[in-house]
Amino acid sequence: MEFKIEIAIVCALIRLDDDVFANQLIEEHYSNFLTDKDPSLRVDINIRPIETPSLLESTQVAIEHYVNGNILFFKGFRGDIEGRVNLSSGEAEGVTIRVPFRFDALLRILYSLWLVKSGGFLLHAAGVKDNDDAYVFSGVSGSGKTTVARLSEDNKVIQSDELIAIRSINGSYQVYGTPFMGEFARGGQNCTGDLRQIFLLKKDNRNFLAPLNQGQRLKELFQCILFFGENTNLLNTLFNLCTDIAEKIPFYQLHFLPDRSFWKCIKTMEVIENDRSR
Repeated sequence: MEFKIEIAIVCALIRLDDDVFANQLIEEHYSNFLTDKDPSLRVDINIRPIETPSLLESTQVAIEHYVNGNILFFKGFRGDIEGRVNLSSGEAEGVTIRVPFRFDALLRILYSLWLVKSGGFLLHAAGVKDNDDAYVFSGVSGSGKTTVARLSEDNKVIQSDELIAIRSINGSYQVYGTPFMGEFARGGQNCTGDLRQIFLLKKDNRNFLAPLNQGQRLKELFQCILFFGENTNLLNTLFNLCTDIAEKIPFYQLHFLPDRSFWKCIKTMEVIENDRSR
C-alpha cells in the first residue's frame, strides 16, 4: 500500500508492505497530513514482526549513522529501525517493526535530512499558533514543552508539543505543524504561522523573560535541532539558517510557572518591543 504525506511543504511517498499497518498509521497519526502533491521523497518500508517485545521498553534512542558518497545509512533502537536514503535523489528504503512509534522515528530521520535540503529543519519544540503568529517553545525532554501545549490549547492552535518544522520562505520564517507527538499523545495541527518569537523553556517559581545574546541563541538552537549525518553542504545550510534566525528572531529564556499566566508575560514583552520599534 502507498500513501503520500506533506510536512512543511515536503511531500513523501510512503510504500509499505503491510496494508493493515498502513491504514492504522493513517488513521491514528497522519490523516491530517495526507496530500496528492508530487513527492520529493520516495520511501519503501518493509515491516517485520516484533521478535523481542522487551525491546519496546528500552529508552535507548541513539541513532547510528554514516555517509558513503550520497547515501546516508542509519540504524537505531537496537535494530528496530534501519535504512538508507540517497541525499541526491530522495530515494529511501528502510525496515522497522510493526509499532507506530518506530515507524514515526524512521520518518523523523528522513524528514530531518530533507527539510535541511529544502531550507528548513526540525526543532525539538512546542509550536503554538495565535492568529497568524507562531510561538516556539524549545527545550530538552522535561523542560515543559507539553505543559505549554496543554496550557495553550483552549484558545490557540497546537502545532506540536514535540517537533515543529521551521522553513525560510521568501525571506521570512514559517513554523509548520507536524504529526510528531510527545506526551500530548496526539499529533499537531497541519498549519503554518509566521515565526514571531522563540523561547527557551525553564520551569521556575515566577514568570519572566531573560534575554539571550546571539551566541547563546545559536547554541540553544543547535542543541534542539533534530539532524543526522555529516554531509558538509547540509551542515553549512543548517548553520546559515540558524545564524540568520539568531540575528532576526526575538529569542528569550522563558522562566515560567505551570499555569496560563506565562502568556501575559509574553504579551507584555510584545507591547514593549512594539513601542520601542516605532
